[in-house]
Amino acid sequence: MKLSEKILELNLEPTELLYLEDTYLDKSEAKVVGLVQSESDEKKWSVFLDKTVFYPQGGGQCFDQGWIRCMGEYEAMSEFRVESVFLDKKTSVVSHNISVVPGMVLPKVGSTVEMEVDMDRRVLMSNYHTVGHMIDLVGARGDIAGLSRAFKGDHSPESAYVKFAERLDLSVGKEELMMEIEDAVNALKVEALKIVAVESEGQTDGAPEGKTYREVYFEGYEDLAVGCGGTHLSSTAEVGKVVIKDVKSKKGGTTIKYGVEV
Repeated sequence: MKLSEKILELNLEPTELLYLEDTYLDKSEAKVVGLVQSESDEKKWSVFLDKTVFYPQGGGQCFDQGWIRCMGEYEAMSEFRVESVFLDKKTSVVSHNISVVPGMVLPKVGSTVEMEVDMDRRVLMSNYHTVGHMIDLVGARGDIAGLSRAFKGDHSPESAYVKFAERLDLSVGKEELMMEIEDAVNALKVEALKIVAVESEGQTDGAPEGKTYREVYFEGYEDLAVGCGGTHLSSTAEVGKVVIKDVKSKKGGTTIKYGVEV
């Protein structure tokens, strides 16, 4: 039986997504509402909580990692490494995936646990996600001739890119173009633009269960808001040094590959 089917069987309510309110929230308490053991590996378990500070995989951004700690007065103290986090789109329930070794005591359904996000990883992923939006901005506001709005991207450190529909001529001056893009994006750091996230009241299409549609924009560019459920830094001033690794342009558009030195 697939995990999504088990979630439906447990009849769980949508998980409250605390990370949407504050990227820098690293700790909170939650109630355990379900536990499911993996059918392929008895050491692996999925823990379901009524709320979460952990960002699940999605939207081109990698999942958070961190720890879940038992807090019950009469339970043995156990700390579990959260190895991966996923959101079931059918139910909007988040699974926190852990490994259990001999001697560990699983938290009981109904008990309270402490969640803690690995903030080094969170900040790294938020850097990459924020830079993806920054590259979109320099295209949208005309800083880079021939580009407009990005329509696709991946913000994983190993393979980060942003893709535009327009095709550029790279037969000459590719290195100069890469430097131009890099300089334009890094200049946004100096502008120290605040990153604003707002929920569109009443609009639920494309939003998690129980949530309204969320848009993100840079202060002063409300007209360039884009739907996004990821985590971001509070200002472009906090972003690390952006490095443009490559630019490719062919029939499908222009792809800008990037990295961030944090």
